[in-house]
Amino acid sequence: MNDRAITQYEVNQRALLLQFFNTPGDAQQNARESLIDDALRQEELARYTIALTDEQYDMALAEFAGRANLTPAQLLANMGQLGIDGAALRDYLRVSVLWRDYVRARFNSTITVTEADIDAYIARAATASQGMEILLSELIMPLVPGQEQQIQQLAQQFSQLTSTAAFSDAAREYSVTIR
Repeated sequence: MNDRAITQYEVNQRALLLQFFNTPGDAQQNARESLIDDALRQEELARYTIALTDEQYDMALAEFAGRANLTPAQLLANMGQLGIDGAALRDYLRVSVLWRDYVRARFNSTITVTEADIDAYIARAATASQGMEILLSELIMPLVPGQEQQIQQLAQQFSQLTSTAAFSDAAREYSVTIR
């Protein structure tokens, strides 16, 4: 990939890592695509000589392990039992952290999301899902020969109803499925 080889070992290790993460889909295909994306990101990062320090890596590893309520040593031990080389996680985290920081630095001046924005979004999402109600009513009228005009007029009237109670009342009175 752009003068950098992606080895079968790397693909296999990334596939095992993605399986460890419970990533859906074909692990080998996702691993190849992920490694290609990483190579492209690394190329962009190299243009700006951005590198991850050992301290930043240790912090990223601790944060990552903490998401699974593990210490870094426990996480690496669990991965090792599954045949995953710690270097696979190191490479994954290194590119992920650097790319996140690069994107944040590059676009931070154009996009500003405040804590208040996040809180407002969470409140709206919670309210929307709690207040959601789905009502299903149907009104089926028989097509009686010679009464097509009357049925059309009733259907037009029903289409103008704005309350669920009024529509439910009309369905009870006129629908053939209720009778």
